Amino acid sequence: MRSNAEFRNLAWKRLWADHWFGRLFGGGLLLGLCGYAVQVVLSGILGRLGVQSWIEYLQAVAQNRQDLTTPIPNLTSNYVSQASSSTLLTFFFSFLMAGIASYGGAVILRKCLANDEKDWLGEAFGGFKFPFGMLWLQVRYWLICFGWGFIALFVPGVLCGAGYPFAKGLPLMQLSIVVGFFVIAALCWVIWIYCIPFYRYRFLWLVKAEHPEWGAGECIRACRKLMKGNMLKSFRLDCSYWKPITLVLLLVLLVMAIILSVAPFKSNVPIVALLVSATVFAFLACVVGAVVLGQYISVGQGFLYEDLKDGQTTEQNERNA
Repeated sequence: MRSNAEFRNLAWKRLWADHWFGRLFGGGLLLGLCGYAVQVVLSGILGRLGVQSWIEYLQAVAQNRQDLTTPIPNLTSNYVSQASSSTLLTFFFSFLMAGIASYGGAVILRKCLANDEKDWLGEAFGGFKFPFGMLWLQVRYWLICFGWGFIALFVPGVLCGAGYPFAKGLPLMQLSIVVGFFVIAALCWVIWIYCIPFYRYRFLWLVKAEHPEWGAGECIRACRKLMKGNMLKSFRLDCSYWKPITLVLLLVLLVMAIILSVAPFKSNVPIVALLVSATVFAFLACVVGAVVLGQYISVGQGFLYEDLKDGQTTEQNERNA
């Protein structure tokens, strides 16, 4: 097993020396735009048919409260039926395109790990060949996350309900301390619980990209088996990126500082224009830094996946021998 420093060095070399950053970013951008285009076309078709989703209904209600001129549709049984059907259809295509895009991103990442430039973009759109398999895997993954999220929120909710009668009689100062401590503890609990499905199924789409013929259940079981006892390794690798993460956070703080310095400033225009330009430049630097950091971490985790997979294969061969 390679060290975290070796994973980071390999990732940096593959991104820049082997010129894979542009492919990863460009391929992901094309997949995202493709998904967005499908949503736009679907919304246009439904709009031509006069069908609105519940999201559009809520937007109309909010707009009516602002200008008092936007008409709000009457909630007739026919409208409720159409809005519900439109909302379900929109969610269906959202999950469908999210699954296809996740699969395509994993395919490009596998090509990057192998440094295989052959038909990397064409294979990234291979999810369109079996879209319902992508959809079902995406739905299964979100159901797992929803289940763990319910567990994460259930315990603080029960404790909050049980402690409410005792907290009512506390003085304001003591109540503030107790509530602050409870909020911090609940937040740490929720993050810790969420990390379990996140790291357990971290490589779910890489497994699917390597075995596109597998069903959702096989991919989930294989990923769970691969990460058994290895989730902490993936977490430690993420933590080892603390230096670039700190750099990006400093860029964000720089943006905030510049914005705060510009907001109350009322003087001649050239200086204001200079500060606004500096703000825009710092913001773009933050965006670029976040994109580069995301690809950097993703490729490093991909190399960890390759090591874990090779180790699992070695163990199986030793058992068979």
